[in-house]
Amino acid sequence: MTKHVIFSLLLSIFAAPSWSETLVWGPEREGPDYQKFIDVPFTSKTIGEGKVSIKNGVIKPKGTWVDHYDNGQLFIKSNYKNGKREGAWVGHYENSQLLYKGSYKNNLSDGPWFFYSVDGALIEEPSGNYNDGEKISD
Repeated sequence: MTKHVIFSLLLSIFAAPSWSETLVWGPEREGPDYQKFIDVPFTSKTIGEGKVSIKNGVIKPKGTWVDHYDNGQLFIKSNYKNGKREGAWVGHYENSQLLYKGSYKNNLSDGPWFFYSVDGALIEEPSGNYNDGEKISD
């Protein structure tokens, strides 16, 4: 084999794949979803940032994540541990008004949660105290 053929073979083995992994976040989802192995280059602007761990092909968010609306306003500040929702979560409307605040424990709502209307008024339902994802009191 010539040096050129060997180099081409090595390059094809070690070259970066033509797919990308992108974080997709939408209001209809309960958390981040990942599109894997797509041939379309990622061209959208970043709407969120955080860390992930990848083990055996499984992607798990970890630590603090910050997501923004297209206009740059803060949307959600969230926390993950071992790929599960854990700790404080705070959400905002696009006008920066507080939407909700609460916390998770082992991926379930835990402790006091407060939800607000776009004008800042407390929404009684579903606000309340939660334990293991179940509302236990107002």
